[in-house]
Amino acid sequence: MKTYQSQLPLSVYLGLAVSYLLFQGSVFWFFISRDNFLRNNLFMLPVGLVFLGWLYYFSATSKLQVDADGFEWQRGRLHLRSPWSNVSYLGSKNEGDGTTYGLFLKTPMATTFDAKRLLPKVLLDPKTMDYVPLSGIVPLPIRAGAIDLHALRQTPFGQDLIRLAPQVFQSSEEPRAGDRPLP
Repeated sequence: MKTYQSQLPLSVYLGLAVSYLLFQGSVFWFFISRDNFLRNNLFMLPVGLVFLGWLYYFSATSKLQVDADGFEWQRGRLHLRSPWSNVSYLGSKNEGDGTTYGLFLKTPMATTFDAKRLLPKVLLDPKTMDYVPLSGIVPLPIRAGAIDLHALRQTPFGQDLIRLAPQVFQSSEEPRAGDRPLP
């Protein structure tokens, strides 16, 4: 089983944390005479650090595991397992303010949520996904807003796709509304 995972090292997040602390310190010294701002600023310091910790957690736990039977995608505690025969094509999807690149599935697959007993099972709403975002997990060569298939074939992930899911490179399937296929 081969694992692809986010490439950002811990030092990037530590650098963000130090930058945030320096910013908060400069704001603190600039507005030291204003009591209300000082109180609000001290409240925002832990909020920002918690956000950076949460960002690192999701980045560190986002991964794609590939084997001969299929793949398992994980982001945080959300898991999806799919066979290679269910993969339709590579494409992009607009999600909010940004575009992500990933695998489109022929039939939606149910996700599982690893609750680790923090939430009752009644509150968990497992959803189905027909798109698996790979942005930030697998380095994909992007050219002119689309995945460069020729360059992808030269990467280790592209070699795995050629071997395990060759239909991704041969797919002529029509994309759904809102999705952009690859050329």
